[in-house]
Amino acid sequence: MVYGKSDSLTKAFLVGCSDYLKEPWGILELDFRLKKIFTVPKKKYVLHEQELMVSDSLCSTGHNRVKLSFQESILLKLLLKQKGTLVPRDALYYALWGKLPVTKSRVVDVHVSVLRKKLSLLFPHLKRERFIHSAKGKGYILL
Repeated sequence: MVYGKSDSLTKAFLVGCSDYLKEPWGILELDFRLKKIFTVPKKKYVLHEQELMVSDSLCSTGHNRVKLSFQESILLKLLLKQKGTLVPRDALYYALWGKLPVTKSRVVDVHVSVLRKKLSLLFPHLKRERFIHSAKGKGYILL
């Protein structure tokens, strides 16, 4: 996936942007959009019919919890938001480092591998391959 320098809006939406203002804008429009953002109830993550709580350093179900690195929590949150959809490797790299990779990098693959192992600890009755699937050379999908 290649982006032009002027494609900052695409990059913003890849890392979680949900709205934007285009100039000219007024204070009423800004107020309306802020109220809309802050009155939307926080979405609870559900994975394999269990509620999953994710913070910057911890992931837990009702009974189990594991520590996450900051990068692992970023990846997990992004994959949970895009559950069932293929998330390109470049988008995951961008979410971690704020830029697109200059050379081929396996850093996303390493973080996903560790994340799979940690999710298998949260759901010991399920095999880890059932969580995050890879599309070779393209990206990852959380099922």
